[in-house]
Amino acid sequence: MEKHWQSYSKSGPIYTQYKKDKLLYKKRIREEQVTETSYFTNDLHEALLHKSGQEFWKVWKSKFPNASADIVQVDGVADCAVIAINFAKHFESVCKSVKTYNEALKTKYNALRAQFCGSVLTDEQVFDAERL
Repeated sequence: MEKHWQSYSKSGPIYTQYKKDKLLYKKRIREEQVTETSYFTNDLHEALLHKSGQEFWKVWKSKFPNASADIVQVDGVADCAVIAINFAKHFESVCKSVKTYNEALKTKYNALRAQFCGSVLTDEQVFDAERL
């Protein structure tokens, strides 16, 4: 009798009501999420339209607290200048091979383009708007 929960049927009026309630619950959660986003956006919009600059920023700061107070570390480094230099070095090293590849493709394209003369158009290939 301990495992009676495993023996329920996935049919019948109780299960049907369960499924309806579950779907309604999920629908209401989605509706509230949309309403919350809409209210949030409208609140900021009204603040922008009807408030002075100082009042607007007061509302803005209440909605978006200042996250810069948190200490940010990247690879154990907290100094923003060092982090920026490290990012620059990383992306420079990653992009070098792409740059070399792009230059090789450009050289190949220019060589092929210099030899390109196009194809001859026949009367069947020529058309104008009146013929369509």
